[in-house]
Amino acid sequence: NPDLPGGLDTDGDGSIDDNTDSDGDGIADSVDGLDGFGDSEQIDTDGDGIPDIYDLDDDNDGILDTDEGDGGVDTDEDGIPDSLDSDSDNDGVPDVIEGNDENGDGIPDSSPSGLDTDNDGLDDAFDSDNGGTSVSIPDTDEDGIPDFQDTDDDNDGIDTINEGPGDGDPTTNDALDTNDNGIPDYLDIDQNLCGTPYNIMTPDDDGENDTFFISCIDRPEYSKNTVEVFNRWGNTVYKASGYNNESVAFRGLSNGRATISVDEKLPPGTYYYVIDLGDGSKPKVGWLYINR
Repeated sequence: NPDLPGGLDTDGDGSIDDNTDSDGDGIADSVDGLDGFGDSEQIDTDGDGIPDIYDLDDDNDGILDTDEGDGGVDTDEDGIPDSLDSDSDNDGVPDVIEGNDENGDGIPDSSPSGLDTDNDGLDDAFDSDNGGTSVSIPDTDEDGIPDFQDTDDDNDGIDTINEGPGDGDPTTNDALDTNDNGIPDYLDIDQNLCGTPYNIMTPDDDGENDTFFISCIDRPEYSKNTVEVFNRWGNTVYKASGYNNESVAFRGLSNGRATISVDEKLPPGTYYYVIDLGDGSKPKVGWLYINR
């Protein structure tokens, strides 16, 4: 199969020198390991004693190499193909969790047992041939991108890494769960996020994170909202009513409160906000960071 990713053509004749694929994972033996360097017989990415050329799951995340792009996909563009990357989308949640959490509670449905009865490289916990359960590979927001390759698992406009995904330890669940419904925020499609801001700003006019974005604050029911931003000394540097993320939005400029001049660019650093949605709910308070 001349289309095997990374196959070598050392003599330049247009044909791959060796297209043997011992483990059937779609990756030529000659490169079935990190970047294809070194003796492929000795490359064992997950240290399970089975060389990658014979290993169905090179990184031991429970997801078959064939489901991780056969070595030809690098979702986060970090130079490590997904089949060898413990966190393919670099969102702070390891693939062993995102690819194996069908009930969406932030804890993998099965954890590696450390056993591989048939020596195929797939841990018994995920191997249906040995009493295990194949991973479900969830796609929470049903956008066609599996969670382990999706930087915004629930498609709420806030990247997974910014929704308190926890420390990445699959044995514990310390991910943020704002409404205490047992579903971490990064997977909770039904979570009430209205009034929740994205708290990192890079106001450089590149079209990304240029404003202080507040989820659904532009809805009619929040038309009486007020937003106030303070510096670390407690001085108001911005205040507005009818905030809507567009025509009325904080862009890292002072609007003349306290001792700061109008339209003065605020320096990089941590600021604090108070968001009153104007609907009778408790105001939301927190911090935001301006990075220039």
